[in-house]
Amino acid sequence: MNFGNHLHEIGLLDLNGKVRFNLYEEKIRSLIKNNQLTTAVEVLDELLFNSPSISNLTGIKRYFFSYLDNQNPDNWDTLVEWIQRPDIRAAIHVSYDTPFKIVNETIFQYLQHEFMNSEADKWEGGEEFKNASRSVWWSSDELVGYFTKVRNLSVVLIRNAGHASGIEQPKWVLEMITQFTHN
Repeated sequence: MNFGNHLHEIGLLDLNGKVRFNLYEEKIRSLIKNNQLTTAVEVLDELLFNSPSISNLTGIKRYFFSYLDNQNPDNWDTLVEWIQRPDIRAAIHVSYDTPFKIVNETIFQYLQHEFMNSEADKWEGGEEFKNASRSVWWSSDELVGYFTKVRNLSVVLIRNAGHASGIEQPKWVLEMITQFTHN
């Protein structure tokens, strides 16, 4: 967890903002070490979503989803309409009467401990992955991103996209998913 360092390195936080973030992060790490996972999630939630300081420090009100745009993207409503279509709901095995939510609090509540412990997971291919070479991902003549593949793990970075890459770069996300499901 290095939000403060990351946001400082890409220019969204000054040194004072980085220090404030790092204090929050140290508190979260301490809570995780003491197995106070629910409280750790609450502090993380405060830092990323409920703290007025994040929008004051960066000017970005939608931090978690995108650094690229401070507003919902133009195709946001299209996504919501698409995901509500009966044929799409049937294809992804979701009941039509289940409302679409970008963040489902019920699911998050049950997974929050897994979320806070995920960085501690050990994978037998970890050392191999650390030493693996990153490849450049081209599509036609366009630089799309980068990927590293070791055993059954693929890590992909799509350029010019944040957390909401499916909205920001839908063409490349479709190509990535197609590659994952067909290769």
